[in-house]
Amino acid sequence: SSGINAEYGEIMIYVIAIAGAVVCVACPIYFWLVWYQAKEALSQQEVVLDAEIQNLDTLMIYAIVASVVCLIVLLIIVFLRSRIMLMLGLFKEAGRQAFLMISIFFTPFLLAAFVLGWAVLWCFVSCFIYTSGTPKEITFTRSF
Repeated sequence: SSGINAEYGEIMIYVIAIAGAVVCVACPIYFWLVWYQAKEALSQQEVVLDAEIQNLDTLMIYAIVASVVCLIVLLIIVFLRSRIMLMLGLFKEAGRQAFLMISIFFTPFLLAAFVLGWAVLWCFVSCFIYTSGTPKEITFTRSF
């Protein structure tokens, strides 16, 4: 059963790495496309406002920043493949150990049940004390 969990971990790591790479390629493409469309729309106008030129410059800055950040992330993904394999080995070992010590998963639930029971007990005692009323002096008279 731990072998199946290890395979899921491996698949999960590869899916995350591939999704990160796809996002790193798609994000700059999107920003450069938006910048190009805005530039073409601006070049067809007869009257151009300074605010529109500033917006175009801002889009170009976003595209450049997105390109640089995504390039850095792609380089990290490519050059740290060996570390990713080490992480995969750690996930496999952690999955094996967690499967062997299955009781470690139930400890937080047991602790939460104990704390909840303690809180319910104190709520019951507090309500009992609160509703007991104020003490009154009772005098008994004997008439025999």
